[in-house]
Amino acid sequence: MPKIIKKLTHKAVEDAPARKKPYRLNDGDRLHVMIRPSGRKTWQVSYTLDGKKNTYTVGDFNPRLRAGHISLQEARGRRDEVIALVRSGIDPNRHKIESQVKNCKADTFKIVAQQWHEQGHWVARYKKRILSSLENDALPAKYESCTSKAKIKTPIASS
Repeated sequence: MPKIIKKLTHKAVEDAPARKKPYRLNDGDRLHVMIRPSGRKTWQVSYTLDGKKNTYTVGDFNPRLRAGHISLQEARGRRDEVIALVRSGIDPNRHKIESQVKNCKADTFKIVAQQWHEQGHWVARYKKRILSSLENDALPAKYESCTSKAKIKTPIASS
């Protein structure tokens, strides 16, 4: 006989204590909240694709922290999206990474640096030197990362 899992409530997740080892509270239909010794609570969805078991991390449960908080209802909705992707043969983790890369294509450090260089009002020789420094030192392929998480709001003023 299958094990009957009682659905979680917001209060049950919020009141779940941290233990010495990480543990899970199941909500049913592959959704669970992982509770770590630090007290961090993370929503996860377990799925199997091509015979391999995987885990998709939905986000953190932290009602005190408004930004980035994933409620129980949101987690259930995202679980349904993940299950739909798996049923159509798409790996949700790979899909998440590909969508993040696609969303930040126009915001790489290389593009931002080139735009900054084009807006500079310098003597031609100095402008050429700056471009050379950027290309040789700051813009190798490994630095083509998304800058959307950068904390700087305004560019550094040139003197």
